[in-house]
Amino acid sequence: MSDKYISIEPWWAGFANVRMSLEIGLAISEITGRKFIIPPGIYFNAINPWDKKETYINPFDIWDEKVFKQTFNTVNYYDIPEYAALNGKTYFSGVDNIAKIMLFNGEYKELHPLSSCIGFVLTHEVKDIIDFTKFSQGRKQYNLKHEDKFIHFPRNLFGHFYHSVYGSTLEKQKDIKNKMLHGFKFKDEHINRIDLVRKDLGEYNSIHVRRGDFIDTRPETVGLLHDIPLYLDRHLFKKELPLYIATDEKDKSIFDFLRKDYKIYFLDDFIQDLTPLTATIYDQLIPSYSFQFLGSVMSTFTDYIHVNRASLGMFTNPRVGCNFDKVELMYDKYPWEEEEWSWQHLYRYYWDE
Repeated sequence: MSDKYISIEPWWAGFANVRMSLEIGLAISEITGRKFIIPPGIYFNAINPWDKKETYINPFDIWDEKVFKQTFNTVNYYDIPEYAALNGKTYFSGVDNIAKIMLFNGEYKELHPLSSCIGFVLTHEVKDIIDFTKFSQGRKQYNLKHEDKFIHFPRNLFGHFYHSVYGSTLEKQKDIKNKMLHGFKFKDEHINRIDLVRKDLGEYNSIHVRRGDFIDTRPETVGLLHDIPLYLDRHLFKKELPLYIATDEKDKSIFDFLRKDYKIYFLDDFIQDLTPLTATIYDQLIPSYSFQFLGSVMSTFTDYIHVNRASLGMFTNPRVGCNFDKVELMYDKYPWEEEEWSWQHLYRYYWDE
């Protein structure tokens, strides 16, 4: 039987959302048995321009190539002649000539906005209709059984793999979650660099304060900046421990009000030769190792810090943050949540049984 393949152009977004997109593609690979074609470069918002693929980020500038390839069923892009021959603005320009384009709504137009997989359950095999009905929660089923050698998802995989991709059995779902939890290991050079920061800090706590786009898109959380001490006190953050602040805020002086009670630090207090990529990686890694952590609720960047902490066996709770605190049951809604199974707040399912 000849091999079949899946390729994806990740969602054009920031660091965490791109990883979410990759994870859905890899989960599809797992349930279909298709080899996942590793893109040679990835576009990240605010890191590189979309129309200059030579600036795209090699995924193995971020994650450990050996661990990734040992964990997932993959093949290199340039080892597939049909893909190696593509030559356009992006690595997948012209892919519709060689692959079946997988769409959820509308028609395919290269570089145009596309509807995402949110609202669908991606399936290959359903063995237990009762379990599937519980999993799908009334969402539409999207069947992935195709005879085509190549299938391609063009910037339309967005959401959480454990909510979007049905693994046919509980054992398969657990296996996929375990692979996602451990297959995205950061490169040793990044770990070694932040180990020096951790050594300088000693025992420390951390917070992630997302500003940037949240000022416009989540003003209900950004406006709570000066409530941070309240949340730190509520979660018994020790004032004698250094407080590391991961943030995309350029004006660090807005955090000066915290200096009254805490000795605060930022990434550039320790490392000056930063690039947009390494700053992003280090600001996700350093809080992953802190004694306590509070992030920005509704930020997927924060959520992956929780995922990192869970993979390290550390306590973490994505239902509380330094911009909004919801300490009740995990199904309770925030003011902005419209449904119990919203894709925005399922990160505990990443590592829970």
